[in-house]
Amino acid sequence: MGGDGQAMTRDEIERRILGTWQLVETFREELATGRRVAQFGANPDGRITYTPEHRMMALVTAGGSGGARSPSEAERARLHGSMVAYAGRWEALDGAVRHHVEVSWQPATVGDVFLRHVRFEGTDRLVLTSPPGPSAMDGVESVVTIVWERAPPG
Repeated sequence: MGGDGQAMTRDEIERRILGTWQLVETFREELATGRRVAQFGANPDGRITYTPEHRMMALVTAGGSGGARSPSEAERARLHGSMVAYAGRWEALDGAVRHHVEVSWQPATVGDVFLRHVRFEGTDRLVLTSPPGPSAMDGVESVVTIVWERAPPG
């Protein structure tokens, strides 16, 4: 939101969203119960990058460390089920951003368009919120919130 409570303009979002952001937290609020669920566990990790050329990439994992460099088939399936990764084009709208999926960990989502409402908290925090709908994880009607902080320069 802008300082006066109005949705941010497309131009404001285009200017402020550029760069790489690191994941702070992600959760969903189930519509039927109001229950808040940390859908990637207690220690998720991730990055999202928006370029001036209107390209974007996102990766979110359940986090953690360790594991085999050559995981078993069962471990690979578990890891795949605890992540989201996609890339494509992005466009800003008043109060929102759209991600046009061109490549994805889940091929069925290629061609999809993900709408995310945008809010900035200060200069270094980005909050993206989905419209209400079924969770990609299990189909439960929810609103997903993903909180990012600007990544430090590399």
